Amino acid sequence: MKNGFLAFCLSIGLIFGTAMLPATPPQVIMVVPKVTPQAMLDISVMVVGKGSVGSGVLFVRGKDAYVLTATHVIASLKEKKDGKVRYQPATIKQRIMKRGVFVGNIQLSATVVRVSDMHNSYDLALLKVASGKHFKRGAVIYRGLIPQIGTKVCHVGSLQGPIGEGSFSEGIVSQHYRSFPGAGVHLDQTTAIIYPGSSGGGMFLPNGQLVGIVTRGIGPGIAFYVPTRLVLRWAKQSGIEWVFDSSGVMPPKKL
Repeated sequence: MKNGFLAFCLSIGLIFGTAMLPATPPQVIMVVPKVTPQAMLDISVMVVGKGSVGSGVLFVRGKDAYVLTATHVIASLKEKKDGKVRYQPATIKQRIMKRGVFVGNIQLSATVVRVSDMHNSYDLALLKVASGKHFKRGAVIYRGLIPQIGTKVCHVGSLQGPIGEGSFSEGIVSQHYRSFPGAGVHLDQTTAIIYPGSSGGGMFLPNGQLVGIVTRGIGPGIAFYVPTRLVLRWAKQSGIEWVFDSSGVMPPKKL
């Protein structure tokens, strides 16, 4: 009798104990906010050299604006004088659209402030725009985990030069860690549409964050970009990581 009563009490205790346990919290699914294609166009520019046309991405730091592009886009501006290598100023252009209607262009000169070798290094260059007052916002660089294969990405570039200035296309991340003869770094691969003139243009996640800079394309749906994890490494090596820091930290002396 006692054993039966004890078993009954234990069973009641287990039932009530289980009932009193906190419920399992619902699974939280992170939703990545999307931005409009126009938001990506607003932080993208065309970069013009001597007989060369490419693309670039804007970064706004205080009252100054900078453009991240590919070194080979501005290679035509390179000159040697008195045994020193210098770059002539580039020209940046941005096509202004309002609700699908063309309303004008912004055209400014930009000085070359940092370059990496286009064959044996990152193939990245940083330009400083003559006047930053025309640009209110710049890109935000992605610092998360490596985007998985199949992740949707967007590209803005000057496809086929001025005729395709400010073109928007979409694709996915199709592979990582691609290598090329003579290239100094490994590149990520995308199916986004890339043509001559796309080089230096941004690869963006749907939320608008910059995930890479286009440097190569070998055919429709086969293109390659320097991922931002390598952009940040180059920036640190070059002493310009503050350009890509959106926290507001500025260097003691501007470029």
